[in-house]
Amino acid sequence: MLRQFTPANVLTKFQDVAAAGSQVVKTDVPQSMLGYFVDLASKTQELPIVDLEMVPASGIEPEDPDYEYIRQLVDEAVFPPEPEEGEG
Repeated sequence: MLRQFTPANVLTKFQDVAAAGSQVVKTDVPQSMLGYFVDLASKTQELPIVDLEMVPASGIEPEDPDYEYIRQLVDEAVFPPEPEEGEG
């Protein structure tokens, strides 16, 4: 969906989108914040999408999750380590 919609066309179609989504999604976001969210949305299109699978193969046990380990995985996905000098 991120690639199909641009912030500008979402803003121009906001009333239609809001009306269609009103049966599914409710929000208390004031209309005055729309400009801010359009700006934020445009910035998200410049960044890569990162996948983080939280499954047993990744060391996540659904029955007994290690939340500290999960936080570490999320932190590493959001803020990958910088390559050391001489690498890459």
